[in-house]
Amino acid sequence: MLEQLNRELTSIMSGQINKRRWADRLERTEAGLKLEQVKIRSLKKQMDKEQRDVDRLTSLSVAGLVYLLTGRNPEKMDKEKREAIAARLKYEEAVKTSEDMQFELEKIKAHLASVQDVDQQYKDLMKRKEQLIRDQNSPLSETLYAMVELEAALKAAIRKYKEAIAAGDRARVSLEGAIESLKYTKQLSAADPARGEMMITNRTEARHSRDEIHEAQHNLRLFENELHDIRVLTARELEESGLLTFADYFFDGFVTDWFVHEQIRESEAMTYQTLRETKKMIRDLQRGLFQLKKQLEGAVRRRTAFIEMAK
Repeated sequence: MLEQLNRELTSIMSGQINKRRWADRLERTEAGLKLEQVKIRSLKKQMDKEQRDVDRLTSLSVAGLVYLLTGRNPEKMDKEKREAIAARLKYEEAVKTSEDMQFELEKIKAHLASVQDVDQQYKDLMKRKEQLIRDQNSPLSETLYAMVELEAALKAAIRKYKEAIAAGDRARVSLEGAIESLKYTKQLSAADPARGEMMITNRTEARHSRDEIHEAQHNLRLFENELHDIRVLTARELEESGLLTFADYFFDGFVTDWFVHEQIRESEAMTYQTLRETKKMIRDLQRGLFQLKKQLEGAVRRRTAFIEMAK
């Protein structure tokens, strides 16, 4: 009977934790999505403006036609082109992030729907508990129930820590992938930064790096959600660490042709720093998980000893 009660308590308490977790995450994700949509509208205006600037410069004047035919674009044209491309990249990244968040919202709503009845289940279990405590033939007492409840809470916390560690590992893997891609792009840019064909290859690799960075950014946001749930680190500490902002920095220097090698080197260094911080957080979680497991082992021993002494 006690083991059955323990299992039910663990399931219900885990459900209650998840209900609070998904409700909080729903609120935060909806707020984040609204901000991202505002950002998209702002970036769309900027992108359109930069493109209009390019269009004005490429009007078919005699001088403009000579520049286009010879490939000797003026410095201002290069600057306007880079700004237009950068604006488009930032806009596309914001759109992809918004799509990710919309998909996350649907998953959150489905998770929340699956635990809507958990509070009623808890009330029903409390009624059964009270009846068992009043039953003189039942081994259950207030002290024993408190022990069982503690075990259930520890098991729910252990599960939460494991989920957070798994999310951290996904972020770590995607960051390592981004670093490998940036390394290759950096090697190309270092080989001969003056050759046009090398710049084309470099941009192709940089686009691949951009996709890797986006994936890392997505996984870091999910990791941040897990950390927020268990209060290992506050959202403010995460923001200050740079985990959720480094991709914007990468895009700022993404299309700077003359300084592409230096920009890629700096992006690589920043991604390394983010990876180090992510690994540190994972180690902190693993230490916390170890402590929770030790606490659970102690709780089980105390409950077993209590039952044996009561016999």
